[in-house]
Amino acid sequence: MAGLTVDGGERGRAWRWLAGPVQRGIEALVGVDLNVVAITAATVVLCGTGLLSIYMGESGDAGGGRALHQGTYVIAAIGIMLLVSAVDYRRWGPVAYPAFGVTLVLLALLVAAKTLDRPLPMIHPINGAWRWIDLGAFQLQPSEFAKIAYILALAWYLRYRTNYRTLAGLIRPLGLTLLPMFLILKEPDLGTVLLLLPVFFAMLLVAGAKRRHLAGLLMMCVLAAPALYYAMHDYQRMRVLGAVLQAEAARAWLLAHPKALSVLQVTPAQVAQWQRDEGYQLDRSKATLATGGVTGVRDADADCMQYGFLPEWHTDFIFAVVGHRWGLVGCGLVLACYGVILAGGCRIAAATNEPFGRLLAVGAVVLLTTQAMINVGMAIGLWPVAGITLPFVSYGGSSLTASGAIMGLLLSVGLRKPIVLAPEPFLFEDLSEGGR
Repeated sequence: MAGLTVDGGERGRAWRWLAGPVQRGIEALVGVDLNVVAITAATVVLCGTGLLSIYMGESGDAGGGRALHQGTYVIAAIGIMLLVSAVDYRRWGPVAYPAFGVTLVLLALLVAAKTLDRPLPMIHPINGAWRWIDLGAFQLQPSEFAKIAYILALAWYLRYRTNYRTLAGLIRPLGLTLLPMFLILKEPDLGTVLLLLPVFFAMLLVAGAKRRHLAGLLMMCVLAAPALYYAMHDYQRMRVLGAVLQAEAARAWLLAHPKALSVLQVTPAQVAQWQRDEGYQLDRSKATLATGGVTGVRDADADCMQYGFLPEWHTDFIFAVVGHRWGLVGCGLVLACYGVILAGGCRIAAATNEPFGRLLAVGAVVLLTTQAMINVGMAIGLWPVAGITLPFVSYGGSSLTASGAIMGLLLSVGLRKPIVLAPEPFLFEDLSEGGR
C-alpha cells in the first residue's frame, strides 16, 4: 500500500491528499464483514433494476434519453457512495452544522421565491412546485441533500448529550427537525416531510431518550394531524383521502353523506371525478402492476407502457413499471434488496459502540427503508400519493446521488469499528429511572 503515496514536496502532499481516501478504502476492505458486502450488492442490484426499468419503459422517442441520463446518474451515485464510504465518517461531524445551515439557506431561497410568486435567478417552478435550483447541466433539489445534513446534524448533537432524557431537553432536537420540515412543506414537498419524523424518533430512541417522552411526542403529532390536514391545499387533501377514495363503495358513501364531505372539506365533484383527476396516477399504477402477473408482461400487445398509460412512471411510480415488466418476481427482488439494507444496517448499528457512528447508521437505514416503504405503499394504494422517489430505482440525479451519499455514510460506519468508551448499543436506558 506504500506505493499509493509519493514523498517530497507539494506534489507529494497533493498526491497523498488525493490518494488518502482511496488507500484507506482499500485497507478497510481487508476483512470487510458480510453486512457491508450484502448492502453494497443490494444497492447495485437496485440501481441496475432501476436503469433497466427506465430503459425498457421508454417507447419510441417518447422521453428518449432518460435511460442514458439515468446511467450517468447511477455511475455518479455509486462513485459518491464509494468515495463517502472511503472517508472516515467521524470526519463529517465537524462540518455537520455548517452543512445543515447551507441546506436551510437553500430551502429558504425556494420558499422566498414561492412567497414572492416570481422566479429568481436559477429558481423557477416546475408543475407548480418550487423544489429545484437550475444549475444548467442539472436540476438540484435541496430537500434531497437536506435529509443528509439533517441526519449528520442530529447525530452530532445527540452523540454525547444526556439532556434529551428530560422532556424539556427534547425541544432543541425537535426544533432541529421542525425547521427543515416547515421549509420543505412550503415548497410543497409532503413526501420528504414524511421521512424526517421517523428518523427523528428512531435516532432519539437509540440515543437513549425515554420512551414515555417519545410516546408523548408521538401523541402530539397524532393530535396535530387534523390541523395539518386542514392547512393543506385541496389537491393534497384529495391525495390523503386517496387511500379511501380508491374504493368505489367509499366514494358512493361520501356522495350520499354531504355532512361527511363538509367535514373533510371536499366537494361532491371532487369525489365523483377522483379517478379522472387526483386519483388518475394511482388508478393507472395499480392497473400497471396488475398486468404484470407473476413473471411480467411478455406479449408486446399487452405492453401498456408504449401507450403512455402511466404518465409519471419513471419517478414516483417506477415500482409499478418493475411489477409490469417482471411481475411478482421482480417486485419480490426489489423488496428483498431493501430488506437486506434494513437488516444489514441494523446489524451495523448494533455492532457500533461509537455514538456518532451508531446514530448515523440508524438515521441512514431508517431514512432509506422508510422512503422505500412509502413509495411502494403509494404505488399499490396503501399510502397517499406523496411525490416521493424509490431509492436507487427512480429516475433523477438529486435522488440518486443523495441516496448514494447516505448509503456511503452507512458503509463508512460498517467499515470502521473504533474503540470508544460509550454506552452499549441500545442499552443506554436506565431502568432504575423508570425510563420505560
